[in-house]
Amino acid sequence: MSAAETIHEYFDDLYARLNDEREKVETALALCQRLGLRVQLGRSQANTCLASLEGDGVFAECEAPTMSGALMGALLAIRQRGVLQ
Repeated sequence: MSAAETIHEYFDDLYARLNDEREKVETALALCQRLGLRVQLGRSQANTCLASLEGDGVFAECEAPTMSGALMGALLAIRQRGVLQ
């Protein structure tokens, strides 16, 4: 495989992973909206992703390497408290 083919394959793989991450984030945000949760997203000083969810007496935060991971972690934290069924 030539260097150009290797680079092309690398960028195809990277683009596919980015699209997958975007879809996960969009799905999690849609779920938060449906549940009436306010969402705050950001980055920590350690350059990890942060998600805070709040609504009707519930609050959860999560820090993860990816934004979708932070969102899903916060949703799972709320679910484990028995708020989401």
